[in-house]
Amino acid sequence: MTDAPSTPTGRIFISYRRQDAAYPAGWLYDRLAERFGPERIFKDVDSIELGDDFVETITNAVGSCDILLALIGQEWLDIAGSNGTRRLDDPDDFVRIEIEAALARKVLLIPVLVDGVTMPTADQLPPSIAPLVRRQALELSPNRFKADTDRLLDVISRTLSDLTDLTYLRGGQGRAAVPSPQESAETARRSPVPRWMMLAAGAAAVAVVAAGVAVAMSMGEDDPKKPPKLGGPDAPIVLAHRGGDERFAWQTLPAYEYAAGIGAQIETDVRWTKDGVPVLVHDPGTTPGMECEGGNLIVKDTNWPELRDQCRSPAAASKDGKQYPIPTFDEAVSAVAKVPDAEIFAEVKTVQDAKQVRQFLAILQNVKMIDRAVVTSLKAGELTKIRAEAERIGEDVRTMRFVSKQRVPAADLSSDLWGVAVQADIATLPYVSELQAKGFEVMIFVVNTPEQWEEAKRLGADLVLTGKPTAFGTWAESN
Repeated sequence: MTDAPSTPTGRIFISYRRQDAAYPAGWLYDRLAERFGPERIFKDVDSIELGDDFVETITNAVGSCDILLALIGQEWLDIAGSNGTRRLDDPDDFVRIEIEAALARKVLLIPVLVDGVTMPTADQLPPSIAPLVRRQALELSPNRFKADTDRLLDVISRTLSDLTDLTYLRGGQGRAAVPSPQESAETARRSPVPRWMMLAAGAAAVAVVAAGVAVAMSMGEDDPKKPPKLGGPDAPIVLAHRGGDERFAWQTLPAYEYAAGIGAQIETDVRWTKDGVPVLVHDPGTTPGMECEGGNLIVKDTNWPELRDQCRSPAAASKDGKQYPIPTFDEAVSAVAKVPDAEIFAEVKTVQDAKQVRQFLAILQNVKMIDRAVVTSLKAGELTKIRAEAERIGEDVRTMRFVSKQRVPAADLSSDLWGVAVQADIATLPYVSELQAKGFEVMIFVVNTPEQWEEAKRLGADLVLTGKPTAFGTWAESN
């Protein structure tokens, strides 16, 4: 009797929503492709050729797969389409189609819970996909990413090998057949560890954090995957205002990590403490935004240890209910630097002395972020200082001038500027066109509603600043 084939031949399908799990899906794809080969992993953006019918391709792929990993993020259940209704309630929703096909095909369906999300209940789902809730799930957590992911991959490898063995025993050819209940029981009996226990052991398995970014942060030996452009290739560049406030309290490190992980660029504000530490606080005082034991602490009059120990973000401002400390500029830049192509737009909120200018640029230099940074300010003089010091040390730094309350003629703006940020209330099509004709990149700020996004689109903005980057991305893809 010929030995059974030792190499599994099945396919793995990754089901996810771009708005809440694009980064974890991309990272997981890389690990799976490395272990099993890219030809055996189906992930829509990576596997669909130009001109292919999206729905037909996905349906056929699900129908031919042996394992479907359903990534469920914070917005997976309730995210709405362009008409305002929940996507899962639309029979043509791609994620719903994927799961329906997997259930009908009776493939191994593994829910993957991202970033602390809980499994939906059956009554929260359309009846056609309600059986999903009875599947044993894995949780993506920030601990032990590489080791635990390796265990997850071993579980998948064993599962594919089991399916291949069953195909051989049946005398089948090609793709592994779905095992009967009796065969599944036999597979479990032959295995020294039941499959459900192996899945449970991998539950601590994949470490993709708060938007998947901290996963990459905790791992020095693996390079994180570049997240897709938020809103699609034709959308303006999206800046998360103070990191955004959709998932975590704004101006906190998890907010910046989350925004970078979903493909947004980071906008933040820099002030100096009394003892010379640059921190990310928007206003002169710590409130609003932070809760401090000493009340509203004035940043320039307070030493860093006091701010660090006494101030936390409100628990209600983060979906995980946690409170986070004020981050330093150094911490935020280092975190953003770990996400490929992520940029940080840092607004200088105070008049800097020469030492602070040097410190500011040194922080960017230390993690090789000068070419991925834009220094912004309402004050033209502060940007001139920055450019002069950058030139002195042999660096080229981009700068952006904020224009608020009253339009500044393009002719009066320094030609050394890379861009101009225009307050939404004073932005007009002739003014934006005038700025762009002079070669400036134009950002509209702050736009948080579909009506404001539509106006920014009409104006031809190159960038938008919003506290709702995920919602903007969804809107942009639909428009």
